[in-house]
Amino acid sequence: MPRPPSDDGYDSDSGSEFESSDVQLGLADGPLEAEDEANPLVSRIGGRPAWLPMKSTPASDIAQCGVCKQQMQLLVQIFAPLVESAYDRCLMVWGCARPACQRKDVSSLKVIRTLKFNRRWAAKLEKQKARREAREQAKREREAAAAKAKQEQEERAKLNPFAAPAAGAAGGLGGMLFGNAADNPFAAPAAAAPAPATDAAAASAADESDEDSADDDEESESESESERLAEELALKSDLAEAAPATGSWVEDATRYPALYLNTVPEPSSSSVSKKLSKQEAEMLKAASQSGAMVDVDDADLKGFAKEGYEKMLLDGIDDTFERFLKRVQVEPRQAVRYEFAGQPIAFHAKGAVYNLLWPAHKPAAGERVAVTKGQFGAGAAAAQGERAFSARGVPPCPDCGAERVFEAQLMPNLINLLRAHTIQTADGAVDTDSSQQLGGEGEEDRKRAIEQALGRRIPTEGSKDSAPLDSRSGLVWSTAFVFVCSKDCVVPPNDADECAKQELILAQFEDEA
Repeated sequence: MPRPPSDDGYDSDSGSEFESSDVQLGLADGPLEAEDEANPLVSRIGGRPAWLPMKSTPASDIAQCGVCKQQMQLLVQIFAPLVESAYDRCLMVWGCARPACQRKDVSSLKVIRTLKFNRRWAAKLEKQKARREAREQAKREREAAAAKAKQEQEERAKLNPFAAPAAGAAGGLGGMLFGNAADNPFAAPAAAAPAPATDAAAASAADESDEDSADDDEESESESESERLAEELALKSDLAEAAPATGSWVEDATRYPALYLNTVPEPSSSSVSKKLSKQEAEMLKAASQSGAMVDVDDADLKGFAKEGYEKMLLDGIDDTFERFLKRVQVEPRQAVRYEFAGQPIAFHAKGAVYNLLWPAHKPAAGERVAVTKGQFGAGAAAAQGERAFSARGVPPCPDCGAERVFEAQLMPNLINLLRAHTIQTADGAVDTDSSQQLGGEGEEDRKRAIEQALGRRIPTEGSKDSAPLDSRSGLVWSTAFVFVCSKDCVVPPNDADECAKQELILAQFEDEA
């Protein structure tokens, strides 16, 4: 979960400053090697889906656009097992590259959560659990022994009339007869007061507990690499034994070139300054007005990282979009933001998705909301009318009824990485979108050829329809939010070992009203 927000309010002149968070940023890290293509432990951008070793892979309609009914391309696959879960777990997000489909219906994006019970990992979790319980039991026994020793010492002191007087007392009978202890010839030589038995026992218990933790850490570190290699070998063996490992539709599907998706912790805003050059401001302004994505080379990214953003007084850019830019600016290469049960960042304060996730109403008592200084400004949200994120309006899991929580966000840089003209066929050739290819002869063929050349439909008699063709020209949404079952339930219920379940994804567009 995110760290608590700062008590400092958001200042429009100070920018959206925030400390390091629990967010993991997904970055592209070079072309995916062939040997990793079928490994579901390897997260990726584009490419073919790599299924967990399930009994049967889902049918092709799991990656079918809900609008045009054509096969979509994989956008990202994230290996994302949950802490203390015995299940291997992947998120797969598909998207249709036809803008008309994207703008018409959210079913042009699909996210599938796959689970597979991992018996080897379950055994390890049980071993860790038993080890923790043994440590806790030993700690309780040490504490009980220390308490018993203290009680026995107190009882002996009460029964022994010759017990040494407590420090600070009048000196007992010797003190009464001889006054100060220094004048008492029979006084025992002074010695440092021994530490109470309970303190010694507590210190010993703490030392032993620290040693146990250190041993566990060392053991974990020594096992991590070997376990990872063993897990990959076992998984590859399971995949080889699965029948069939992948369906023919996966092999034949069109795809973007595959890239590794590696994660890094989100840096804090203190790692960059807050100055935006005039040229960069004009470039961002042009992009926001045209709706086009602006290509940024490595030099531009380094310039962004060096100079940063200052408050942009640009027409048409709302405060929420400005804060989005500032949050993204700390790592412009980010293609995915990941934080299970965390919170997304809004692209702008417009449209139905914004109103759903950042509702205008005041949260009811007990409502689950989240506000961070980096996104809204913890102190000034009420003063400036900013809205708090709330997942209350997100539909619950249809299978178990649990609430859905945010898990991942697809960022604008992903659109830069996934271009429609790079989509490949099964043999690696560039795909020209066969659904739009023209062939044969006749008036309809000639009409389609003209429409294809013009990029617009030819109005029929009595019609003023000249809408753009539904050709595949690329991704046009600005950001997309993935919500999943908070209980990570396994469906169908008659097979608790695996599942492939569609979850919820919502998108924001730049030109929403």
